[in-house]
Amino acid sequence: MADLVYEIKEHKTLHWLLQSNEFASSLVYLVCGRQYDNLYIISGLNSIEIFNDELKVVILFSVGYVNKNYLKIKDVRRVYYIVFSPLFKYESLLNDLNIIMISMKEWFYLISRSKNEDANRLRQLSNLKIKVIVEDLPG
Repeated sequence: MADLVYEIKEHKTLHWLLQSNEFASSLVYLVCGRQYDNLYIISGLNSIEIFNDELKVVILFSVGYVNKNYLKIKDVRRVYYIVFSPLFKYESLLNDLNIIMISMKEWFYLISRSKNEDANRLRQLSNLKIKVIVEDLPG
């Protein structure tokens, strides 16, 4: 899905940031407490996956029915599901998944220690937030 275009600018920005191994590895470090440098990114319509041979981190943009396929994943790697909005964590329709809430402030703090030029640009994007996606749920 290399040609995937996100409609929401925050999702585009997040995808762009994660193309840098430094940003992806810092986010993975927040999730599992271990440093990984050999990470790959896959874009989905309602998620972004960061993975290697040992683990998979799935960033969910929505926790509604659009992501119900994640309930079926049988993976040999450790799989972590994360959201950036506390609303998603507590209103999840995917209750069988252990969804981890990640603080953008913690991630920004970790990134801000970097000397990377992209990290300096990120500091200017102080209003980066993953917005709540309203879905039409079957009635």
